[in-house]
Amino acid sequence: MMATTVLRIAGALVYGFIIHRICSATGWLSAPVDPVWVPLSGVTTWPDFFLGLGEAMVWMFVILVGLFWVLEIMKLVGLMGLLMRALSPMLRLAGIRGEAGELTAIGLFLGISYGAGFLVREARSGRVSPRQVFLSCAFMGFAHSVIEDTILVLALGADIYTVLVGRVIFAVIATGIIALLLRGVSEATFMARLYRQKA
Repeated sequence: MMATTVLRIAGALVYGFIIHRICSATGWLSAPVDPVWVPLSGVTTWPDFFLGLGEAMVWMFVILVGLFWVLEIMKLVGLMGLLMRALSPMLRLAGIRGEAGELTAIGLFLGISYGAGFLVREARSGRVSPRQVFLSCAFMGFAHSVIEDTILVLALGADIYTVLVGRVIFAVIATGIIALLLRGVSEATFMARLYRQKA
C-alpha cells in the first residue's frame, strides 16, 4: 500500500523533527555518545566486508528465529494472552481492535515483515477488516521490531527514551489521529484510494 509507505516516511520525518526541536530547546542528549560497540578501524577488503555481512545476517536470523519461538512458547503457556490484555488499551487508543491487535503486537516485537505477512493472510481470509489492516500497517510502520532494533541502536549509543518509549508513544498518537481521520472517509473512497486488494 503506497499510502502506508508515505505515512511511514512522513512519520519518521515528523518524529525526527520533534526530537530535534526538543533536544535543541532543552539541551537533552547534547552529551557525547558513549557507544557500547565501536567498529574496528582500518581498511576492510571486499572479502572481509562480505564475511562480516554474512555473519551479521546469520546472527539476525538466529535472533529472529529465537524471538519467533519465544512468542510461540508464550502463546502455549498463555503469556501471549496476558501480553495482549496489557497491550490492548494502548492499541485501542491507536484505533486497532480485535484480531488485528494480536497481529500488530507480532509486528511490534518481531518486525514489520512478520506482522504484515500474518496481517495479509488474515485480510485475505476476511477475518480482519480493510480499515484495521490499514491502521495496523500504519502502526507497524511507525513502531516495529522494538526488541532487536532497540538493542542494536542502544549498542551504538542511542537513547532508550527516543528509540523505544518515544517511538511507541508517537506510533499510538499518530495512528490514533489517522483512525479519527479515517472515520470521515467513505468506504468507496477508502477502498479506491487507500487500500489495494489483490486477488
